[in-house]
Amino acid sequence: MMSKNTILQFEKLVNSLTISDESKENLISKELLAAHSFYIDLPSFILSSIEDDKHNIVKEKLSKLAFCSYLYFRSLLLFDAMNDSEVADRKVSSYVFFNFFEIASRELGRIFEHDAEFWIDFECCKQKYFKAQLWEKEKSKKRQKFHLQEFEKLAIGKSAICDAIVFAFRSLFQNDLLAEDWLFSLHHIHIAFQYLDDLDDFKKDYFDGQWTYAQSLVEESIKEQKYKSEGCDINFKYRYLYTSGIALKHIDSAIQHFKKAKSVFDKNVKELNQFIDYKIRVCESQSEEIRQLLKKTTEKISKSNITKNCKAIISEVPILEALNDCSTFLANNINSDGYWEDFLTSGGRGKNWITNYVVSQLSEYSDSSVLNKLSSELFIRHDAGYNEMMMPDADSINFLIATLHFTNKDIDRRLHEKWLDYLNPDGGWSTYKDERELRKRLGFPSDANVKGWSASHTCVSATATFLLSLDESMDRSLYESCINFLVNRLSRKGFLASYWWSSPIYATAYFLMSIAANLNYKLYASVLADWIGRQQSETGAWPNPATQIDNPFYTSLAAKSLLIYDSRKFSDQIEKAILWLLRSQKTDGSWPSDYILRIPAADVVNPDGIHYWRKSSFGVNTLIDDHERVFSSATVYNLLNKYKLHIV
Repeated sequence: MMSKNTILQFEKLVNSLTISDESKENLISKELLAAHSFYIDLPSFILSSIEDDKHNIVKEKLSKLAFCSYLYFRSLLLFDAMNDSEVADRKVSSYVFFNFFEIASRELGRIFEHDAEFWIDFECCKQKYFKAQLWEKEKSKKRQKFHLQEFEKLAIGKSAICDAIVFAFRSLFQNDLLAEDWLFSLHHIHIAFQYLDDLDDFKKDYFDGQWTYAQSLVEESIKEQKYKSEGCDINFKYRYLYTSGIALKHIDSAIQHFKKAKSVFDKNVKELNQFIDYKIRVCESQSEEIRQLLKKTTEKISKSNITKNCKAIISEVPILEALNDCSTFLANNINSDGYWEDFLTSGGRGKNWITNYVVSQLSEYSDSSVLNKLSSELFIRHDAGYNEMMMPDADSINFLIATLHFTNKDIDRRLHEKWLDYLNPDGGWSTYKDERELRKRLGFPSDANVKGWSASHTCVSATATFLLSLDESMDRSLYESCINFLVNRLSRKGFLASYWWSSPIYATAYFLMSIAANLNYKLYASVLADWIGRQQSETGAWPNPATQIDNPFYTSLAAKSLLIYDSRKFSDQIEKAILWLLRSQKTDGSWPSDYILRIPAADVVNPDGIHYWRKSSFGVNTLIDDHERVFSSATVYNLLNKYKLHIV
């Protein structure tokens, strides 16, 4: 393949330069080469549209041409970087630029005779490119309104050098029709690229003083809404870009131009069609993410942010009031299909897992009337996943079994066997077991590493162990094996790290509840309880380590585990937690959400080694909030019911 040969030639050239190893690594990084894949593969794309019997005519020149094309492209990127923004080491950049430019020019001279028509076409491409660059700088100085025709003309001009590869092929193969089709296609591809780049680089362009079509549209729209533009900072404008629908229109326009780029070729130009189809899928996915985020924002705004005016005391009346208000909130948030949803991730919205968890929380200590609104299908399924799009997972099945147990329904043998499939020889439980199916669902290549998601997880294992502790009819040796797995993973400080959660409280609290009544593990239970107790803040709450904010979800789990373990020893701490929860309930009956769920990359076995977690609904190594508030609120509901039974 020409593309592989191009990369090898480029890497060889870079390694021959007298620059630092760090500079070399930056120039040939896999991420950068992947970002330039279109320009590396473009000669191969064009070649595939030419009849095979003509390839041998210029076979020796094609490889050099592909290399020259990419080298010239990289030299222009360096040139643009040196002119548009500060460069850390201008001397190195200048040296590399001149090397790339000189070698590309020299090699082109060996491919084409000095009087070849290609040179005239190439000069036209350069003139269009530099004219577009100058026009853009002038436009950026004046910050005048950008018109659609100007934007598309600029996009074509800024990519004019890329047209030279088409003229090179026309010169080599003497094919004018080929050139017309490819120029049409390339122009539409680059217009699509520019639409997307204006979104990706919106903030960067702003700080670099580069005026774009997207910025112009945002400014005009802000004026129409009668905002004072000078009083709107870049963060406001960036949010407005998406909330106003401008970003969605940009992406839709990009899709339309990608489709036009594809329209001039038949199915035989397979590589180009595959590339464009991939870009369209990415655009469609991005559009859906934006729509979901806008919907999520609307849903978050609809929730109350006003705390109830409650001078709570520890008695049955305020607890019953809090429970009734929470029950109303949860009932109002069941979807029409009889399921709850919460957490928005790249895998969609949590549905089956969320519903199983919420029902288990509601039914453990209370015969809640809310459950009457649930889908009847919930109780007859034999497996469960995050939602209907994802494959089954152990944690979703954990809470499905818990739901059936607490609602006094039979646990089907097939479901029990399915559950045991996630048990590993080490006594731990994997979230996902079938790695091949997991790669398929995630859209990963067949050799992708997904060990992080398929390894034994302490948080999932602690929940499974808690289930085993509830039903003495279950295999006792299995219960003991799971306990030993968790004991072996206890930290020296006395806690269990959680894989999917932002705090060790989750796994530690579930493990404590699993062994609280087991005298054989009295010492371990004491260690766990003492560690949990030490994490309580002065307010009475347990904070979320990811945000340093007092958190109702972790507070409820921590207080419940201490209540089950030793309500007398920890009575003061439990009461402080209950008071904090009663005083932090919102007027709609909910408790506030926070970034409690974390999504490590599928190959990450130890997420505690990740130093930075993005607060985002999409991607990996991210923290996700339960924006619908049903997850945290159901957990508080569970604790308050347990505590109500304790004080009655």
